[in-house]
Amino acid sequence: MLTVLFATRNRAAMLRRVLECFTRLQSPPGGWKLVVADNGSTDDTRAVLGRYALRLPMEVVDAGRPGKNAALNAALAHLAGDLSVHTDDDVLPRADWLTAFRAAADTRPECLLFGGTVEPEWPQEAPDWLLRSRRHHAILYARCVQPDGPCRTTALFGPNWAVRPSVFRTGLRFDETIGPDDSKPFYAMGSETEFIGRLAEQGAQAWFVAGAVVSHIVRPDQLAERWVLDRAYRNGLGVGITGRPRCLAGPRLGGVPWRLLARRAAYRGLAMAARPLPPTPLRLRVLFQERWLAGLATSVRANLSTCNESRRKNLATARAFTPQVETRGPINANVPADGLFGGGPECRARAGATNRARSHLHPAADDASDPTDPAAAAAAGRV
Repeated sequence: MLTVLFATRNRAAMLRRVLECFTRLQSPPGGWKLVVADNGSTDDTRAVLGRYALRLPMEVVDAGRPGKNAALNAALAHLAGDLSVHTDDDVLPRADWLTAFRAAADTRPECLLFGGTVEPEWPQEAPDWLLRSRRHHAILYARCVQPDGPCRTTALFGPNWAVRPSVFRTGLRFDETIGPDDSKPFYAMGSETEFIGRLAEQGAQAWFVAGAVVSHIVRPDQLAERWVLDRAYRNGLGVGITGRPRCLAGPRLGGVPWRLLARRAAYRGLAMAARPLPPTPLRLRVLFQERWLAGLATSVRANLSTCNESRRKNLATARAFTPQVETRGPINANVPADGLFGGGPECRARAGATNRARSHLHPAADDASDPTDPAAAAAAGRV
């Protein structure tokens, strides 16, 4: 038995297309169920879910607290079986999606985490300059393609990954201070990245399942340059929390790494020169990098990196995980969702400090940007 889990909010029209695709899924050995966390939708989402509940093994969970991670945490108590497959409300899985994950989980008991292939589902009007900018497709649209085999945990993207639910029975939860949240237009990306990163630091092994394929729907509004650059900014915010880019190393000036200051200055000038030019992949690369480093600089100013380091030190004493093929005990949904193990007073106090720092995040138009390694940047703060 496995469970598919995703959160949704106010996407009734797209949800019809997604759930219709789910009706064509091949049932894996042992069966499956679908858990959908409705994150306070005000459109026709509940009516759509109600209709498809007659055609799918589906359970709907009310999760009114804002934020994708809050919705996921609310739904964890409804997981069943020995594998939890995570996706989004804008993906179209291939018919053999679940059977591929099931086979990998059964034949790789040493692995706690599994990733799958993600390809963008482009609308007809996608501009050529964006289609040719493949270096940014991982951050923008979660594109991930690689062969079967052991993989780094950074190869797991939000629309298509799986974990053994034994981790949730120890108290591990998604960090509700990051990730998609309609109440925060410039939220820090890195929802699944931060969660998976904690498992990776405990030595969790990951396996890539190339045959577990989903298409990630690209909406028309996600083709606009403004959306693309805002996404770059949010990714930079997330990398400041979840990643360790090279430009944060070394000496600091006024608390800001000098490498970061130097790149900001360089790309600010390049971006000013590039903006009036016609759209091209090279122009996008410059503008994208400017906004990316703008977000990273904002994270540094808000002292997020320092908060994240205290979290890493705390993890040094946290328990290690052992993958289990069968797990049946109930998951306690009341464990404090501060994004840390255990959830004791010390953890909650540190989470409060992190939340206060994150409350200072805002778009900084005068900041410049660039990940020196776009692939690493994509892995460090993608959703």
